[in-house]
Amino acid sequence: MRFFVTRLLVWGALVVASLGLSSCNALGAPATPTPAFATRTLTPTITPTFTRTALPTSTDTPVPTATHTPTITLVPTRTPLPTATPPPGWKKMESATAELWVPASFNGGDPIKDKDAIVKSLRAFGPEYANSYRTIEQNANVFLLYALDSRIGGTGLLTTVSVTINRLLPSGLIDPNQSGVAAQLPRQMLTLDARNAALYYAAERTVSVSEAQNNRVRHLIYTIKSTNHAWVLAFSTPEDEFFPRLATFEQIALTLRIKQ
Repeated sequence: MRFFVTRLLVWGALVVASLGLSSCNALGAPATPTPAFATRTLTPTITPTFTRTALPTSTDTPVPTATHTPTITLVPTRTPLPTATPPPGWKKMESATAELWVPASFNGGDPIKDKDAIVKSLRAFGPEYANSYRTIEQNANVFLLYALDSRIGGTGLLTTVSVTINRLLPSGLIDPNQSGVAAQLPRQMLTLDARNAALYYAAERTVSVSEAQNNRVRHLIYTIKSTNHAWVLAFSTPEDEFFPRLATFEQIALTLRIKQ
């Protein structure tokens, strides 16, 4: 009986084994289990390596140092004209920086050296000429030369000639803040004519008119420019005497000389 049971158990085990092998042969190899989540393939990110290129060393270009040019007042360049010969009887007025020939009837000279004589001549004409001699007394240093004609016409106004030196602005105009012209000529004038002129030096020639004591005064003005300064030669006379005196004024202008 025990033998029979033993054989039955062995036979059953063989049957089970046989069925398991048959099932494996029918279904094939066991399937690989599918994971619950898809596997992500990570591609490594490559961090680029920056190669630093050395920049060229900048070479500073030296900035040239500005050189200060000293201010120099040069004697104006003369024009190629023959030296003017003063008419007989004329006299020379002279200062340290200028000279001029005038008719014998003119009295004056260097307002610094001859100031007392000039003021005395003006006072001799009477108190109505107080403004004229005060101009010389108060501004003698701005005039290089000053003279007045002792011959006076019917209007009673003086005929004068004067020379001043004036600083030029970069624009080429006379600096009104440092100018002898302010004492030399009226501030309000009407220009009648302007042109170039050839004296001993190249010059600008202007004819202007102003009012004085209810009379009209004409001015013949020569401006001679140099590097940074201008010399102004000015004639002033009553309007009715201007044209009779014009030739004399022009002769006087030709004798002007500027000294270094």
